[in-house]
This record gives sequence, C-alpha cells and structure tokens, in this order.
Amino acid sequence: MANKPANKSLTNIINFVIMIGTLSINGVIGEIPKEDGSIMTPFTTIQSVINQVESQRGATHFDVHIKSPGGYVEDGNEIFDYLTSLKKNGITIHTHVDEMCASIATKILLAGTRRFAKKDPAPELMIHNPFGQPNEGDADYMEAYYKSMRSLENEMINFYSEVTGSAKESIKPLMKKETFLSLEEAMTLGFITDIVEKVELKAVALLKPKNPNKMADKLVTKEEVESMFDKFSKSLAKMFKGKAKNILLQDADGTEIDFPDVEEGQSPAVADKATIDGSAAEGTYTMPNGDVFVFVAGVVESITPKADEGDDAELETLKTTAAEQAAEIANLKKEIKAVKKEKEDMIDQAKALKADFEKIKALAGEFEIDGKKKDTRKKTEGTKRSL
Repeated sequence: MANKPANKSLTNIINFVIMIGTLSINGVIGEIPKEDGSIMTPFTTIQSVINQVESQRGATHFDVHIKSPGGYVEDGNEIFDYLTSLKKNGITIHTHVDEMCASIATKILLAGTRRFAKKDPAPELMIHNPFGQPNEGDADYMEAYYKSMRSLENEMINFYSEVTGSAKESIKPLMKKETFLSLEEAMTLGFITDIVEKVELKAVALLKPKNPNKMADKLVTKEEVESMFDKFSKSLAKMFKGKAKNILLQDADGTEIDFPDVEEGQSPAVADKATIDGSAAEGTYTMPNGDVFVFVAGVVESITPKADEGDDAELETLKTTAAEQAAEIANLKKEIKAVKKEKEDMIDQAKALKADFEKIKALAGEFEIDGKKKDTRKKTEGTKRSL
C-alpha cells in the first residue's frame, strides 16, 4: 500500500489591535455648589469617569483629555487613584491638556505615563497650594483645620516631586505664589512629557464609546474659570467633613439619574429611590453597559442585565468546530474502508496463491524422486510424465 502524504497543519495568524478609548475630565472636579445652592457645571466626578471606562470595555489604551480649573482635592485624588489602578491592570494611560489644567487637575494630569500639551494654542497650566475656608468653630477646631491644610499642602509637594522628579525646594515656592507655567517650564519641571506641534492622524483602531460624555461638548470660558475659582474656594472645607456621597449615573443617552440613598462604591438595586432633574424617575432607561432599568413612581421596579452577546458567537464557534470534526471523522472512515478493501484484496490474492500451490503440490505427489540419480523420476504406476 502506498504511503499517504502527511496532513499539512494550518497556520493561525493573530492580529493584535490596540483598542483606544477616550476619557473626558471637563469642568470642575467634584460637585461644587454655587452661592444659590445649585451645582457648578460642567463637572467631573469619579463616578462619571468610571461610567466612561465601563462604556468602553475592551479598551487597552485611554487618552484622557483634561480641561479643568480644578476642584475638590478628595475627588481629584479618587480619579487619580482610579486611573493608576487601570495602569496596574495593563491599560495604557496618556493624558492631554486641553485649554486649561489647574490645581488638583494637575494631579490627574500626572496619572499619564505620557503627558501631552499642544504648542499652539498653548494651554494654561497652574499649580498652587490647597486653599479653603473653615466653618465657624472654636480655637481647637481652627487649629485642627489649619493643620489639615498644612498636611495637605506637604502631601501635594511630596507628590509633585516624586512623580515629576523635580526637587521639593523648586516646587514649594511655585505653589505658594500660585504659578502659571509655560509649556517649556512645565516640560522642565516634568509636568508634561511631550509638546505637540500639530495633531497627526494615525491608522489605529478606535473604540467608540457607547455613551459619549455630554460634558465634553460644553466649553469653559476664561471668565467662567475665574468665577469657578472664586466660588469653589468658599466650599472647599466640605472635604474635611467626610460626608458620604450618593451616586449619579448617566444612561446611554446621557440622562442623569440620581440615586439619593445609594452611596458611591455601591450599585443601585430594586426598590432604591431615584430622581431625574429633581423629579421622581419614571420609565425605562438603558445604561451604557446594556442593563435596562425600569422606574415606577421614583423607585427602581426592575433591573434586567444585558444579554451576553458572546453566547451566540461561542455557539457558532462550537458548531464550526463540530462540523470540522465530523468532516475529519468521515475522512477517517473512508481511509479505514480503503484499508479494509486492500486487506480483503490481499486475502483474495493469498487464497489464489494457496490454490495454485495446492495444485502444484498435487502434481508433484504423482512422482517419486530418487535422490541417488540426478534428474530421474520413477513412475509409481508405470507411465512416465515430465513436469
């Protein structure tokens, strides 16, 4: 039987694609109240950043665009820590300064492995000591408050020095006098790593957010920035009270849903209260991750998790694998059948050879061979025959 050629193995080619997501840090950091009690807008919280990341699952790289005059130190620290945790999980973080990056927003800027700023028009970068206004209280309260402010100031100086590589002695006087840095100064001090002459278009795979952050469409003018600094400085003392914050979620269309009884770090559940624009939530809303919330009279009636889109793909993969295995089994059956046929042919040939051998043996038995006489045979019953 002829030898069959070995089966050729298939070569799997894997294309590694970097999925790039975009995050927006726009407006003041945290929910800062105005004098009339309303909240300054636009604003960015840790929850809004988490929502943006969750709406772009699969991204292995995030470009974080910052346009902020600063805000609450506590909220800025939370956002920095969250971006740092993403880096520890293997996600690349690059930060970009858009128009302005000041106060605690500069700490968020330093979360980027690379930190970009466009040369023209150059953005405003500003660092300064933390400031705030204490509530009324006795001498002990005032002393504790000022100690907290001084401790916070030293923490920021140490942090800037550690991340940028600049000496504490260089950073401290700049923070004390509220310094606006030029791009060259920011580069020298280590606050930015790259000055971009112009935006270059590159062929990359972009991961489109399911829920674009509407705050990114709002512009912050210089006058608004100055007003924000004046107003939020009066409310900065809130960060020392340790008051728990409730969560504010956005659905896939950008509608903000407030859960007053659900604290940050927790997830809404059935029977939780919710409001939209100050009124009881009503109707059906789809979240960026695909979960469907149904509200009745300001209460969560039901939460339907998003169906796993991967099940159908996995089923199709299993079907394809099964079909390939079935085809392989059919080929093996054909080969086995061919081997059986070849074996049967060999058996038939052996039977034919055996029959021929029996005939020869029968003919040879009719003669008696005398070993003493060469080529001589005696017929046992009289007649000579030659073979």
